[in-house]
Amino acid sequence: MNCSETGLVRDALILMKPSLDVLSGHMDQSLFYSELLARLSSLSSTFCAVIGQLCSQCEDWLQMCQMPVLIPKSSFLQQPGGALQHTLTAPHGGESCETLLT
Repeated sequence: MNCSETGLVRDALILMKPSLDVLSGHMDQSLFYSELLARLSSLSSTFCAVIGQLCSQCEDWLQMCQMPVLIPKSSFLQQPGGALQHTLTAPHGGESCETLLT
């Protein structure tokens, strides 16, 4: 297993933490899989062993979900491994803004 891949998955989960905080720690499974896929899908072809398989599992789960869900077809959220280290949640708890930390 490639340590850089597991590090990117860890970083993606860290970037998802504000979503959990806003939702009082209770994130719907479909939201979790959608956000993880939206952050990692652009890395799946480069990092096939872990991230590629994880993205495939997310897509499979979302397609099998009986509730209507939106399935990301590309990465539209900040992917891990860049300058962004944390996302910040707005004081009213509804929106999150992202900032680059240098």
